[in-house]
Amino acid sequence: MRQDTEQSLRTALCLTNPTGLQAGRWRDATAVKEQSLRTALCLTNPTGLQAGRWGDAATVKWSQPDESEPITPRPMSESRPDPLIIEPSAGAPAQLFVVLHGESAAPEQVLELVAAIRQAFPQALIVQPHGPFGAGAARRWIARAHPDAEAYVGLVADAGAALAGEVRAWQRSRGLSGEQTALAGFSEGAAVALEAACADTGLAGRALLFSTRFATLPQAAPMLTTLHLLHGAADRVAPVDQARRVHGHLAELGGDATLDMASGVGHELHHALIRQAIARLQGYLPQRTWEAVMGAPDLRVDEYDADDGASDGPAGDGETRH
Repeated sequence: MRQDTEQSLRTALCLTNPTGLQAGRWRDATAVKEQSLRTALCLTNPTGLQAGRWGDAATVKWSQPDESEPITPRPMSESRPDPLIIEPSAGAPAQLFVVLHGESAAPEQVLELVAAIRQAFPQALIVQPHGPFGAGAARRWIARAHPDAEAYVGLVADAGAALAGEVRAWQRSRGLSGEQTALAGFSEGAAVALEAACADTGLAGRALLFSTRFATLPQAAPMLTTLHLLHGAADRVAPVDQARRVHGHLAELGGDATLDMASGVGHELHHALIRQAIARLQGYLPQRTWEAVMGAPDLRVDEYDADDGASDGPAGDGETRH
């Protein structure tokens, strides 16, 4: 039956693996060979998301928090640099990607992710905003450095609302919709991206959430946004167990989410996680599209090993348990 309906299902941001909430894990991501980064991503995509081949990017050096930085909030408008913008290769943009760096960092932190997006989606407009607070290469998204857990929740909520307003402005200026928009963030940037998606229904069709310490469990799932959680299994800054809890909570709320864990990877934007994110964008059919075509949710959960991340197939291939 799946083969019979394959053509009709090719109406969203991807082709195969029309599953709802999925969890995946692959072995030994730190041992991924450099050649695997050159895997061809040549999937046909009738919605205009173009797939290509992407290769190695320079190693990213992560900025460390400045413990001496004062916690006094800085005004957003005085010292915040303009966002870095990559225009589409030709013509009007087909998609909008908003890519957020982590805490005490700058857009340079996510360059490898941006390079992968550029190669896979050459018609996309890619916007890399600077965090509104902090200075130099140690910017952040929330108004206080090193807040306690209780304060962190409110600060992330405020940052998410502000981000949602900026994303809507970029959409209006380029004639793009929420369905054509993807948010991506690392660490604190991912927490803010999730908050923005939850606060503004339909803000983005996809959200790539890398290695984040979630402020709190969402009260409601963003029903028009597919959330892709990507996490290092050895992350000690944002332990993966929290990502598991968020994923399970979203399932209970009826949300559409995937969770991918790379063993041997800590708190970093690892190339294995980036590769899996691109595979998710190109190979995962959103649950809302599956339901529109088939009339009922697909409740399968796929469990797989990706053989050190070197598989050429789309995310989610492997044994399926009903």
